Amino acid sequence: PQRSYYINNVLRSESSFENNLQVGDYKEYHENGQLKTEGKFEDGERHGAWMEYDEAGKLITKSKYAKGKKAKS
Repeated sequence: PQRSYYINNVLRSESSFENNLQVGDYKEYHENGQLKTEGKFEDGERHGAWMEYDEAGKLITKSKYAKGKKAKS
């Protein structure tokens, strides 16, 4: 996976690419190291369940995507 970091060397995000398209698991972190966002990409688009968390690690939102489009709740 490709990783990016905040200036203080805390992990910012993890993602994978195939043929220049984002694929597979994606995770993004708050600057304090807590998970911020997690989900999956298929062919460069959000797909499946995506969750967002606050800086304390509490789930804020959960959304579903199909080929990059947010599903209606």
